[in-house]
Amino acid sequence: MRTKSNLISRSFMSARNWLYPIIFLLVMTSAPSSAQELPDLVGTAVSGPVSANTEQQLTVTNTVKNQGLGSAGSSYVRLYLSTDATITTGDIYLGQRYITGLAAGAENTDATIVTVAPTVASGTYYIGVVADAALHVVESDETNNGLAGNQITVTKVYPDLVGTAVSGPASADTEQQFTVTNTVKNHGPVKAATRFIVGVYLSTDAVITTSDTYLGGRAIDNLAPGIESTADTTATIPSSVASGTYYIGVLADSSTVIAESDETNNGLAGNQITVTKVYPDLVGTAVSGPASADTEQQFTVTNTVKNQGAVRAAANFVVG
Repeated sequence: MRTKSNLISRSFMSARNWLYPIIFLLVMTSAPSSAQELPDLVGTAVSGPVSANTEQQLTVTNTVKNQGLGSAGSSYVRLYLSTDATITTGDIYLGQRYITGLAAGAENTDATIVTVAPTVASGTYYIGVVADAALHVVESDETNNGLAGNQITVTKVYPDLVGTAVSGPASADTEQQFTVTNTVKNHGPVKAATRFIVGVYLSTDAVITTSDTYLGGRAIDNLAPGIESTADTTATIPSSVASGTYYIGVLADSSTVIAESDETNNGLAGNQITVTKVYPDLVGTAVSGPASADTEQQFTVTNTVKNQGAVRAAANFVVG
C-alpha cells in the first residue's frame, strides 16, 4: 500500500532526476573560465626607416594590443632586428619601452627611439616588436607576441683615425729628449670607443709606418667623430740611430686596436730633423800606486776614469 511518505519520496526522486542535470549545466556555463579571462598581448603594427647606420638612433613606431578578455598588468615592449620574419627575444636587441597596463581590447602605440648596436653587421634585416618580452604577464597565448615589420638595410660604419699635424725640433742628438707636438682626428662618423696609441716615429722617408724608429707615444680614449686631439709627446732618439736627416712622423692607432674604414691613412710626416750620433768618451784622469814593490807582491793602485763624452757608456767595460 502506498503511503503518503512513499509518494513524496517517489516525487522527490523523479524531480531530482531531471533537476540535477539542469543545475549542473547552469553551474558550468556560469562558472568563470580562467583561460577565457586571461589577457593576450600581441604586436599589431611596427615600422621604422628603410636604412640606417650602426650606432645611429632611429624611431620605430609600434603598436601592442590586448586581444584577450582579461586586463594585462605592466609589461615591456622590446624592439629587434631579425634576419627573418619570425621575431623572438633571441634576435638583435634595439631598445624597449614600458606599458603600465592594458585593458581588454585596448591598444597602445608609441614612437620608440632605439639605437643600432656597433656590432651589427651590414645587411638587410626585419624590424620587429615583441609584446611582453620579459614575460611579466600570464597570457592565454604566449606564442603570438612577436610581429615583423618592414625591412631595413643596415650599414656598418667605422671611425677613421688620421694624423693631421706633427712637428718637432730641427736637430737633436741621440739619447736626447725633446717634445713632438702632434694632432690626431677622427674623420669617421662614429667614435673610436677603445683606447688607442698615437706613436711618434723617426723615418728616412715621408711614409710613416710602424717599421720606422719609435720615439714615444701617448694614449687617447673615446675619440668622438669629427673631434681632434692635440698633445705634446716626449720623445727620445735611441742611441742606435745613425747621424743623418730624418722625418718626424706620427701614426694614429699604431698598435691597430681600432677597426677603421681606412687603415692606410693613419700616418703623417712632419718636419725634417738632423740627428747627430753622439758617443761616450772614456779617459783615465788619475792613477797612483806605491813607490816600490817586490815581485809577486800585491798592492793597491788608485785610479780614476771619466766619461767626458755627451752620453753615457751604456755597457760594462774594464779598466786595465
